[in-house]
Amino acid sequence: MAGKEAIKMKSQILLLILFLCTVSCRTLSLQEEKRIEYFFSEEVNKAVRSRLSLYSSSEYKFYITMGTVRLTENCGNYQVWIGNYKDSPSESVKKFIEASRHYYKHNDLLIPVISEFDFSFAFFGRDDKGRVIRKDITGSDYLIEFDRSGKIVREGL
Repeated sequence: MAGKEAIKMKSQILLLILFLCTVSCRTLSLQEEKRIEYFFSEEVNKAVRSRLSLYSSSEYKFYITMGTVRLTENCGNYQVWIGNYKDSPSESVKKFIEASRHYYKHNDLLIPVISEFDFSFAFFGRDDKGRVIRKDITGSDYLIEFDRSGKIVREGL
C-alpha cells in the first residue's frame, strides 16, 4: 500500500514540474513576442551598420539611444546615438538595456534601443536634499541625426 502511495505522489510531483515548466516556457515566449524591432530608412540603416561594423562584434556590445531635437532649426529631427562597451555599461545604461523590449537587428545581434526619455524620467533615487536624481545621455556616443524623411543631416562624435 505504501508503495502505491509513493508512486502516486511521485506522479503528482512530476505532473506539477511539467506544468511549471510549460508555464515558464510560455511566459518567456510571451516576453519575446512583446519585442519591438526598430527599422530606419536605407540611408540611416547604412550609416548605423557602417558604424557597427567598425567594431569586432564578439569583443564589443552595443546599445542605441534615440531622441528628438527640440532646439534650433533642426527641431523635430531624430537622433540615434550608438554606444558600445566591452565589459559592462554604466549602471544607468545597464538598467535600461536589461529592461528594454525595443531593439535594432544587425546581422544576428539584437541591439537594445533606449529612449532619451528613459534617462529624463526614470527614477534613480533621491539626493541628500530629497530631490529626484536624473541621468543624462553621455554625449560620447556616435551620433546620427536625420529628418522625418530619413535623410541624414549630421553624423559624428
